[in-house]
Amino acid sequence: MRAAFLPLFAAALTAFSPVLAQDTAAATDAAATDVATDVASATDTATTATTTDSTTTSGEGVTPTEPDGNTLVKAGSNITAQWTVDQSGLWSNMTIELMTGSNEAMTSLETVGEGIDGTVETSYSFVAPQVHPYSKIYFLQFTNPGESGTFWTTRFTIASASGAYVNPTLNETTSAGEVVGYGDGALGEDTSATTTSGSASVESGVGSNGVTLYTAGITTGTSKPTNVDATGVAVATEGASAASMGKLVSPAAAIMAVVAAAAVIV
Repeated sequence: MRAAFLPLFAAALTAFSPVLAQDTAAATDAAATDVATDVASATDTATTATTTDSTTTSGEGVTPTEPDGNTLVKAGSNITAQWTVDQSGLWSNMTIELMTGSNEAMTSLETVGEGIDGTVETSYSFVAPQVHPYSKIYFLQFTNPGESGTFWTTRFTIASASGAYVNPTLNETTSAGEVVGYGDGALGEDTSATTTSGSASVESGVGSNGVTLYTAGITTGTSKPTNVDATGVAVATEGASAASMGKLVSPAAAIMAVVAAAAVIV
């Protein structure tokens, strides 16, 4: 009986072997597919998270665009600062300062604006102050209290009310290898311009002979400084190159002095 059953069992096992092998292969493929899908899903999620974090970080702060290196503004006129808005929503209390100096030693001259919402506003105007020297050595600095990051414009020129200015006297090389001019400015007019005659210091505009020309009052009839005649000429009492030039001489006395000198020569 046992001997008769064994051939039948072997035949049945042979018949079902392909089906069993097919099911086993299908199960293996399904498991592999599920694992691959899970790995791919996890990779996509990680990539998305990294991209999002990078975008948020790079959007913090403003990007100044004006004034730039071609800007020239006269003292007393408006300077308009411009920038692209902060994308992080954090720079809502921005401060703008007028700066001078080198890249390594910046000096703040004054705060020109504060409490500015850099997430909405894109410009801010203020009056250019009197400075010295008038030159291309000034720039703006943007900060937001409590937030990291500091941003600057390039250097621009503040000129006198008449448009006069001088070139920067110092140079430095930037990290990009560019040579740029800079200087150390200060607020207020430069009042140190004087000329010297002999040992006395006189105001700029007074010649070495001590003579100053007045234009006011000559043709308009308004009051003139004491001892200034109708030609608008006055002789300074100090700063002349010779002692005699520092004294007022009447026309009659001058004529008599010339006549006397001529008589001596004859």
